[in-house]
Amino acid sequence: MLETLIEIAGTTVVAAMATNAWDYTREKVITLFRRDQNEQRLVEALLDHNNSLLAAASDVERARQDVAPLWRLQLKTLLEQHPDAAAEIQVLVDEIQSLLPQRQQNWVQQITARDHGHAYGAMGGDVNVYHAGPAQVRPPNAAASDGTR
Repeated sequence: MLETLIEIAGTTVVAAMATNAWDYTREKVITLFRRDQNEQRLVEALLDHNNSLLAAASDVERARQDVAPLWRLQLKTLLEQHPDAAAEIQVLVDEIQSLLPQRQQNWVQQITARDHGHAYGAMGGDVNVYHAGPAQVRPPNAAASDGTR
């Protein structure tokens, strides 16, 4: 649950960079790190620097992909030190996503299959899987129970 929140929050903060939602996002993220004034100043400088990088990037989406892991790490560290910040981070994500244009809203989906299972996923659509199980394998020249070969 927290890993998903960290993924979504880091991606959402970066999605707001170099957009009209940035000033609001910046202030909210700085406030989120208020628990440690030294860390808060570093976060403020990092936010400004990353936003400048994105604003100057020739491929903004690629730059967002490069910067997002850094913010996931920042938020993960914050949550490790202050687990009580999870609810505040969720509110922040909800507020920022409501400000972003539809195309800037990023979604994270995790699909896991274990023990020889199959996993299927779709974002914004359906997945229909029809599978009857493995075919019966007969050795060569073996007669079927109904007498056919």
